[in-house]
Amino acid sequence: MHENLKLQSGKIKIPRISDVAGLAGVSIATVSRTLSHPDMVSAEARARVQAAIQSTGYSPNPTARALRGAGGNLALVVVPNLITPFFSELLQHIDRALSRRGFALLVGNLDDDGEKAQRLADLAYGGQVAGAILLNGSVLCGRRGLVGNGILPAVAVSQPFDRDIPSMLLDESHAIGLAFDHLSGLGHRWLGYLSGPARDPVDDLRWRALQTCADGAGGPKPVRFEGDFEMGSGVDAANAYLAMPRHPTAIVAASDAMAIGFISAVHAAGLDVPGDVSVTGFDGIAMADIIQPHLTTVIQPQIEIAEYAVAALAAQIKGRTGVASRVLRAQLRIGGSTSPPRRSFDENRSFMEP
Repeated sequence: MHENLKLQSGKIKIPRISDVAGLAGVSIATVSRTLSHPDMVSAEARARVQAAIQSTGYSPNPTARALRGAGGNLALVVVPNLITPFFSELLQHIDRALSRRGFALLVGNLDDDGEKAQRLADLAYGGQVAGAILLNGSVLCGRRGLVGNGILPAVAVSQPFDRDIPSMLLDESHAIGLAFDHLSGLGHRWLGYLSGPARDPVDDLRWRALQTCADGAGGPKPVRFEGDFEMGSGVDAANAYLAMPRHPTAIVAASDAMAIGFISAVHAAGLDVPGDVSVTGFDGIAMADIIQPHLTTVIQPQIEIAEYAVAALAAQIKGRTGVASRVLRAQLRIGGSTSPPRRSFDENRSFMEP
């Protein structure tokens, strides 16, 4: 047993690539480059890394590295969490697309867990995956610079990153515009917005797009209800809505899950959807067509997203450079959760914002 392997709670602690980087005083990316592309690292840095490897007893996985060098067959898909129905459904489409190209799927479920994030980074840096599809890529796109430096083929989905990797983004302004135009056409002027998490880049785009739409139409500013894309926050938003002295006549939710939670809570309070309040969702998950009334929702093209992401990843793994990014457009599916308001904004000033 190597002298630097330590016992923790009776278990052997296996040295990780992060241990080597810390001891050598370099980034994990530099350690990875030293192991896979030593010509890209200065002689001085290589010497420090090699000394740290010897000191810690770190041993890269040779089988995984050989697989990666030959193209590999394991693709990592990083998701914020698996509770969100949209990610679960999208993963099914990605899995099918990967399987057709001979790849196996490894799901990296972050779930706001820093240790999970570190383990995923170690897998990628250690050469144990052929590439990654990033539905949330902060774990791989941080200051360590894993992607964008030729170390790991990767594709960004939904969220733009500041690294030079191909991305598949939805035209969020157009998508929100679909929901706004539909509600505006029905006669709604004052809207509420069920948001995603604070500082989420996708939600920020949607919220700003809705504000721009309202300003352009000359209507009052939308009311924001803080959420997290999950059903429970839709229930919380409904409680906040019900407590208001004056109410928006329609709600734009940033996810179908939140819209469903909102509808359930206002129904329980005795309100009618869409009679008392119209509700639109976002994503187009299967449940939107099951609840009553069927949800009016902005549909993200899940199959197209999955097919592009996998094709772009496979092309990079095969050595292609300059893989193009794409911007896709959503569609609106009208259900029974929206209708004209019972009274117009001008006829009932109680609808005005406080």
